[in-house]
Amino acid sequence: MRGKRTIEIFKASAENFFVNFINFTKRHKKVLFIYFLICAVLIPISWQQDVYDWYYFIGKFVVEGKNVYEPINVYAIAKRGDTGRYGYPPFFLPFFSSSYIVSNFFTLPFHIPLKSFLVFINVLIAMELERITKNSQSASLYLFNPLIIVTAAVQGFPDVLVIYFILKAFQSLERDSSAAYLGLSCLCKQTAWPLSPFFLMLNLKKKRFLIFFATFLGGILPFVVLNYQAVLRALVLDYSNRVGVSPLAISSLFSFLKYIQLPLWVIPILLMLEFTLTLLLLIFIRKKLEGDVQNKVKVGKYLVFYELMTFSFLYFLAPHFLSYLLFPIIILMATHSYFEYSYFFLTAAGYLFFIVDQGLRHNIFHYNVWVGPIYLGFLQLELFNTIVQSVMAIILYSSFLYIFYKIWRGKD
Repeated sequence: MRGKRTIEIFKASAENFFVNFINFTKRHKKVLFIYFLICAVLIPISWQQDVYDWYYFIGKFVVEGKNVYEPINVYAIAKRGDTGRYGYPPFFLPFFSSSYIVSNFFTLPFHIPLKSFLVFINVLIAMELERITKNSQSASLYLFNPLIIVTAAVQGFPDVLVIYFILKAFQSLERDSSAAYLGLSCLCKQTAWPLSPFFLMLNLKKKRFLIFFATFLGGILPFVVLNYQAVLRALVLDYSNRVGVSPLAISSLFSFLKYIQLPLWVIPILLMLEFTLTLLLLIFIRKKLEGDVQNKVKVGKYLVFYELMTFSFLYFLAPHFLSYLLFPIIILMATHSYFEYSYFFLTAAGYLFFIVDQGLRHNIFHYNVWVGPIYLGFLQLELFNTIVQSVMAIILYSSFLYIFYKIWRGKD
């Protein structure tokens, strides 16, 4: 009886999704035509290095039935001095393997089916944003933002899938399905992990914790059973070392430590401090949102504030990373004109980083972006790139601090 009820709910949800999607496409025919036209031009001629150093090989290994958490990507080891282990949770794997199958079947370059899927996910995000804001301009603000076009249509980063699940978790805060969407986002990439405490603390029901952990553990358990040591090393140790992001929160405050060689005894103290600060931040936010969790605008403000504290925007302004801030800002723009400044500075910072990093150091419109064993080409731009990022980060954070000052001063 319960199984029949579940099928009926799933069927109704699917029908509702397709009706909403068809209505959305009818309302935005011109917008979607221009968006797809831009993407159709950019998709074939550009890609970032991970597409063929990692995503292609990972899709191939999955099709061949290999364990991608073991050091089997010898190409990345030889070219980049990388670990050879796939460094993310498993939910991207079906999309990499499907792209590999489609590219082989239709004799297409791998990046074309991969990026076409990511471009479509952006349409779904735009649709959900319009439903939340009840403002048709939200779709255009998202789809035509350079960060989004660069992330999906140019570079081919799959972070848009993570953002989609986070947005669904945000949109369904009043329902238990929010915890399931949150679990799926954490199954995609570690950047979602610091956000999970924020969403879980909004509703401390035991059922939500069970749904979240059941979703996450259910997706990762098969790989843990195969080789738990390889999974632990790939997802936590190697990932943290490579990108300098802690699996805990408050990463922004500690991002400078990426450049400092610390004694081993200092690390547990810093982790404890990080955990304590994260807990205090969550207590502060929960107190501010108590009894007002259904207010999407108010929750959105504190989501932006939390992300500024927990994501390492102080030293990493890549478009796919900044995109995690974009959807809550677009939601807030519908009711707070102040956030138009943040939208502008966020876009400018990410696009400038893209021009300097991918445009000058890694010619993104060429296949062989690196020469020989050099991990980062044109190393003479490293200092210039760091200075540009630092200046843009200061401007970006200043704009947000000014906005939150105006909002909290007016008790809005």
